[in-house]
Amino acid sequence: LQGVKPDDLKILQEKLEQE
Repeated sequence: LQGVKPDDLKILQEKLEQE
C-alpha cells in the first residue's frame, strides 16, 4: 500500500480490535 505509514496500520488494527 502506498502512502500508508506503519503507525497508520497500527491505529487501524487497534480500531478493529476495539469493535
